Amino acid sequence: MAHKLDLYRNVHKAQRVRLFSLAVELGRADYNDHALVDALCARLNALVAELREHAGNEDRFIHPLLRVKAPETAAALDRGHDDFEEQLRDFQARASRLPLSAGSRTEEGLDLYRAFWRAISLYLAHLQEEETVAMPALWETCGEEELLEVMRSFVASRTDSQRLGDLLEQLPALTPQERTAYLRAATRGDRERASSILEKLRGRMAEPELHRLAAELAI
Repeated sequence: MAHKLDLYRNVHKAQRVRLFSLAVELGRADYNDHALVDALCARLNALVAELREHAGNEDRFIHPLLRVKAPETAAALDRGHDDFEEQLRDFQARASRLPLSAGSRTEEGLDLYRAFWRAISLYLAHLQEEETVAMPALWETCGEEELLEVMRSFVASRTDSQRLGDLLEQLPALTPQERTAYLRAATRGDRERASSILEKLRGRMAEPELHRLAAELAI
């Protein structure tokens, strides 16, 4: 069976890694450590910006096609984005107030942690809908070229720096087979470029994983 182009898989895997990693950190943090709180709030703000950018990219590149091919699904996903935006504003507001709290911040930290998990719970259901409803609907109603054009348009909209950032963020979250296919496609057989990207992945992936990836790319 031919491989189907999945518009959601790679980025969703990377998002789940970041969401759960930060959730764990929020759960065990000492909220009376001012430097740590500042660092956590910076990570939260960066993640919020990334999630909003991701939603904007879906609205720009995927949802127009969905509105034609599967309008009810598109409408449900639009509502999901609106609902999640409310959750983002909620825990971002809590995070912005945390550094201003006087005295012990333990309870405020717990509230932030729980608000973050509420947002994650909602977002995971949204990802599930995209992966199990929206993407199959596109496979059923679109030709391969239509889906490829969505991906080409998205990639063309990214700067070189953004494309590199996408690779560094997503590759560690993928299976070995997915990594090889993704990096091979992204570098178009350019071994020097692939080697440079592998060097940048040091510290993000285990050495055996990097060795396997290099071997499969014949670097």
